[in-house]
Amino acid sequence: MAMEFIVENIHKEIIKPCSPTPLHLKTSKLSFLDQIIPMDHVPLIFYYPNDNITEVEARSQLLKKSLSETLTRFYPFAGRLSSSSSIECNDQGVDFVETRVNCRLQDILKQHDGGESITKLGPEPIMVSKEAETRPLVLVKVNFFECGSMAIGISFSHKVADLSTMKFFIKTWAAMAQAKGSSEVVLPVPYFTIIPSLFPPILDLPVTSESDVMGQLRKDVASRRLVFDASKISMLKAQVASRDVPQPTRVEAVVALILKCAMAAATTNRGGFKKQSGLVHLVNFRKRINHSQAHGSP
Repeated sequence: MAMEFIVENIHKEIIKPCSPTPLHLKTSKLSFLDQIIPMDHVPLIFYYPNDNITEVEARSQLLKKSLSETLTRFYPFAGRLSSSSSIECNDQGVDFVETRVNCRLQDILKQHDGGESITKLGPEPIMVSKEAETRPLVLVKVNFFECGSMAIGISFSHKVADLSTMKFFIKTWAAMAQAKGSSEVVLPVPYFTIIPSLFPPILDLPVTSESDVMGQLRKDVASRRLVFDASKISMLKAQVASRDVPQPTRVEAVVALILKCAMAAATTNRGGFKKQSGLVHLVNFRKRINHSQAHGSP
């Protein structure tokens, strides 16, 4: 039985870039690939044990200061969608919520069904609607546990960030926090013009071209946390290896298993009737782009 826990919001504010965005960068174009992505947010949660060194208030201030510095580099993230083809980089900022949780971090991590923790510890979901077009593009929720540990939930608009971009942003934020304002920190520079130049936007494409459909589909979606031991994944990789794929990756092996189970469950629900199923994997093609700055492109 899952443990009940309470997450209490104690503070909310808007974090803005520490420096204003220059006039020549006030508009950031979306690529055609960004345009066809549904208007939804993708949540991530990171768990940090108590370091027994830094007080909660000091950690909170450090996170806010370093986030503000990071937004100066990722200036479109602090803006708002102005049309179906561009972001107005107006420095309006991102949501920052601070909470207190009435349990220990290890109590949460012991639960294999992570649906509740994902919902409670992540930022409040932005429902697919016209309102989503004017909301912040990034939402942050910092949860402090009774033991002093911390969970940071971050939600990115899929219009402006894929997983590679999210990782780029988070690594930059972490480096800024570790540097604590030092001018000596050297970080890669994000470039926001490369992908739109290769895949230009369609100016009259409706903003909600796919959003309504995705919103309807997600009403019936349930989330689960699946835990795989490293040894079991190694065994699974060995079992699924073939002549065509002699060395499957961990992701390939695990996703194939999940798809196989989902197909079996769907067949059972249909009374034994089998239906064709497919799986689509999104990939990062930046390394395949012949451009000197493509690797730094969000």
